Amino acid sequence: MPVLGASKLGLQYADIEIFSNVTIQIEEKSKIGIVGPNGSGKSSLVKVLRGRQDFDFGEIFSPDNLKIGYVPQTAMEKTGGTLRQQIMTAFSEIIALEDAMAESAIRIQQASNEDIIIALNKYSSLLEDTNLLAGMITTIILTKLSTV
Repeated sequence: MPVLGASKLGLQYADIEIFSNVTIQIEEKSKIGIVGPNGSGKSSLVKVLRGRQDFDFGEIFSPDNLKIGYVPQTAMEKTGGTLRQQIMTAFSEIIALEDAMAESAIRIQQASNEDIIIALNKYSSLLEDTNLLAGMITTIILTKLSTV
């Protein structure tokens, strides 16, 4: 089932065509890479697909609740840290929910008889939130490839 699609997308800056007639369909759980020479429009295409930049023609199709994590090719230069740290930032919300679930599971084990229902309800709520968020996250990670 596609989670993101585009048909005949095009982008121009003044008289310079950045890309044209781009049609793409990204299926659920897909892992994609966009590879091309510097200046070929890879970053601009991702910005358009993420809704961060207007485009000149074509259409984009995506569910309203789609979230796209993105690590820009210059992220490490701007903010420092390892690539792993940059990627983990994109998943910070779901990681926080998973941590809260782990704490909640401990509370269930330690709960007295009168508090067990409250602890179970809290865990159930966190589980629902985690499943909902995990279902909405689609991650596009661009890897800059260079030849030696």
